[in-house]
Amino acid sequence: MMTTAHKRLDKIETFLTPKEWAIRLVDEIRSYPSLFDHFKALVKLPFNERPDQRAFGALKEQAGKQHPGRKPEDIQVRQRLTSALWDEFHTLKLLIISVNQTMQAKLERISLEAGLKLFALHSLILEEAFAQTASQTIAWIKPHKCAGADVGQQHQTVLKQLSAFTEIGILQMPFKSLQPENKSMDFPSPLEEWSGELTALLRDFFSHLAAIKLVQDKHFDGHPMLCRDLETKLTELTRTIESAVALANEYLKRRAEINRGTRETNLAIALESIKASVNGQRAANIAEKWWHDVKLEALESDAERWEQRRQEFGAND
Repeated sequence: MMTTAHKRLDKIETFLTPKEWAIRLVDEIRSYPSLFDHFKALVKLPFNERPDQRAFGALKEQAGKQHPGRKPEDIQVRQRLTSALWDEFHTLKLLIISVNQTMQAKLERISLEAGLKLFALHSLILEEAFAQTASQTIAWIKPHKCAGADVGQQHQTVLKQLSAFTEIGILQMPFKSLQPENKSMDFPSPLEEWSGELTALLRDFFSHLAAIKLVQDKHFDGHPMLCRDLETKLTELTRTIESAVALANEYLKRRAEINRGTRETNLAIALESIKASVNGQRAANIAEKWWHDVKLEALESDAERWEQRRQEFGAND
């Protein structure tokens, strides 16, 4: 039995736009811990009570109220409006799912790669510490004279072995490669490579976060569109990255003071600059690609899907 409250809700739903239906769908998804939990709950509902199915029915009714009448031209206009409303809602629905799935994959990849980069820095720091210790040991051993030929030979062997360790890790100077016409080209040191690669990784991550905001502002009136668990994980990853970069920059700053005058004096990760730089065309391109992809996906399945919807809701009437 339909209560008065249900009747009022149905009346309100008839006037909702496709965007407002999409926002309601996001709210429904975000009421669950994850997208998976949302899908599990959907299978327990009668088909016509699913949020997306209610939207299709209400939008069809909306088109009918705007264009009543039984003349062929009225029916044609009503069908075109129904299809347009359905298409807009379905595209926004695809956008919600696509962005969530894309950011879930991005979260997993960035988490792994950022962890590997920080581990690499830790290894480079240990290598540098070992190389410095070897250099200091050589400086201490060399002045000492050795009695006897055997001891002297062992002395030289130890010095050679220690000398090899002074050339590892980030103490290793950038090497040159001979090019045609005897021109040489400098290659980056391990630490320069690390800094450049991490900067590119962070730029990619924060570009996608900025793109989410652009999509939310443009298509969902600023309403959050990520699942709650994904949103939480992205926030936690952002904080972890910020903390790790701050610690790395402390080390890089101390190292720059020791190596003044070299090209490795300015390797600190400019995190705030990276965040500011991604809010322009880079983020806009990502957001535009998301929209283009879901529009194409919606277009490719339009004919079959809309025929099914017309049969379900009687949109041919």
